[in-house]
Amino acid sequence: MALPNHGSVIVSGVAVCSNPRSNGRAITLDANFYVDDDHSTPHTTYLTYWNKDDQTFDPVGIYYVTTTLTRITDTLPNKSKELKEVDYMAAGDIRKISAAGADAFVEEAPMMSISGAIIEIDETAGWFDLNPSQYASSLKDSKNKPTCPVRCVIQESKRWGDKGRPKMAPGYFVMVTGEMGRAVRDNEGKVLRFEIEVTDISSLGRSVVPPPTTSAGTPANKAFSYGNKPGKKRRLGE
Repeated sequence: MALPNHGSVIVSGVAVCSNPRSNGRAITLDANFYVDDDHSTPHTTYLTYWNKDDQTFDPVGIYYVTTTLTRITDTLPNKSKELKEVDYMAAGDIRKISAAGADAFVEEAPMMSISGAIIEIDETAGWFDLNPSQYASSLKDSKNKPTCPVRCVIQESKRWGDKGRPKMAPGYFVMVTGEMGRAVRDNEGKVLRFEIEVTDISSLGRSVVPPPTTSAGTPANKAFSYGNKPGKKRRLGE
């Protein structure tokens, strides 16, 4: 049985925001994050902000931004006239935004925090895929459910201890944090997935049903193990 792809994606970083346009209290911004492998090419993100405090925005400004993120699945309601949907990397709803100042370093990749169920894994190569779905106000009328495919890469590192990098399994719910590496696009320029290098990871278990507990109140069976041997690529349900 396939697991629901509930989860969340939160991105935090410095962005160059431009072309603010309003629809009541809703402000739409074109936010440019630097997320390529060399962090030198900006990607425009369609962000919506509920401006309850009547914050003012310059035509172009540098901001600290915390926002949700999802892949664009349909027509955007208030995009810039100069841009097409394919020109945007993603869409999202800003949770917090504040002016960063002209001296802020903008050529730095944002951090991503993601929770969701693992749907595919390659233990030998050291990556696994998540595809969480979450609400995006700009896509609320879309017929296609917005999701955010993310490939999470775990590099070999001393941070994981003597047993090496954590071993995953399809179906486990995890929470990961890492630096956004790049947005992978198809031949038409549409985003297929995002990639991050994992710096922190926690297991949230295999099911929403609590596992059996011991008399001490701790899980009787570990849902997350560092000791599994590397194996072939697996998909959810295998």
